[in-house]
Amino acid sequence: MFDKILVAIDDSEPSQRALAVAQEMAGRLGSEVEVLHVELLYLAPSVGVGVGAALGPADVVPAEAQAMVEAAVARLRAAGATVTGSVVSGTDPVGQQVADAAVARHAELIVMGSRGRSQLAGLVLGSTAYQVIHLAPCPVLVVRNLPV
Repeated sequence: MFDKILVAIDDSEPSQRALAVAQEMAGRLGSEVEVLHVELLYLAPSVGVGVGAALGPADVVPAEAQAMVEAAVARLRAAGATVTGSVVSGTDPVGQQVADAAVARHAELIVMGSRGRSQLAGLVLGSTAYQVIHLAPCPVLVVRNLPV
């Protein structure tokens, strides 16, 4: 059960909590872990006819994203987990990219954090966790940033 866990991370506190949960589960279940960070690319409108140029965080901070993934991989590896990591980028919504990565990597569980916005804020701003829950090919464990 859950031989392959995909943990989606960013630089948030809920993401760090999700990483800790994935570490604990991997230790108990002997699961392999894939750490994933998604960099969203934005399309700038082109001048005239044609496809716009991709602009966005991945063009500016790929080294920071890679360093974040490498730190997470090192943390899990130090705890004894079998772990790999990757940074993906694209113009699809982040939730779609996480779900697509789960398919490509044959993940049996996705673990991710959620900032726990109010229902209204989540509705207006959108929720990556909500997208993943509805698009994922496997169960999704959402680790919320609940007040203590």
